[in-house]
Amino acid sequence: MSMKTIIAFLETQANTFVRAPTTVRSSPTQNPGNNVRRQCKETISQVVRGSWTVGGDFNEVRNTHEKVGGRPLRATRLKRFNDCIEACNLMDIHSSGNTFSWSNKQDNQIMGRLDRILANNDWLLLHPKATVIYHPQGLSDHSAMHLILVPPFPSGPKPFKFFNA
Repeated sequence: MSMKTIIAFLETQANTFVRAPTTVRSSPTQNPGNNVRRQCKETISQVVRGSWTVGGDFNEVRNTHEKVGGRPLRATRLKRFNDCIEACNLMDIHSSGNTFSWSNKQDNQIMGRLDRILANNDWLLLHPKATVIYHPQGLSDHSAMHLILVPPFPSGPKPFKFFNA
């Protein structure tokens, strides 16, 4: 899997740096290499500390149920992609909406979940109710992804309120 990644750091007004989500655009023409797991572990996962999300077009599926039509999936290719995700300590964020994020939009239809948003455990602990919604395809052959962040509900006792009528 040959990936082009963008890791951005944004400077706030308080002169502190905040990491923006990493975006991915994977090459559809290159097969995953044998050293993908090592590359992920030695590069991306070593650069990023703390909470992290990565999302975009990976041009890979994780499981056989994430693809319909076209050539059969090879187990080695699935394993390489899953090994890369595991090496970076990432997990899929809960999702809803369309099952497939891409379609070739032809009569002999091929569909797959090529696009996704992944997060590490630190990020998932900060956003336990986060959901990715896959919208219906429009003009593009890819579905738009919408990351919904639900603020956690406050825990503990409710503050006492006294109303004097």
